[in-house]
Amino acid sequence: MSELYKGYRLPKAVIGYAVRLYFHYKLSLRDISELLLERGIQVIYEAISLRVKTLGPLYA
Repeated sequence: MSELYKGYRLPKAVIGYAVRLYFHYKLSLRDISELLLERGIQVIYEAISLRVKTLGPLYA
């Protein structure tokens, strides 16, 4: 599973947290981006969208 995270700027815990928020709480991508920004992690919503599309089926 660690090969899936190669080349990503963010740690896999942060990526997993963002994907989990999207599916579990049905938050919008912009809302997730704002939640991460409040925690000091700057990421645009397009990046979260890409991670949801690629890693979402694996988490489900």
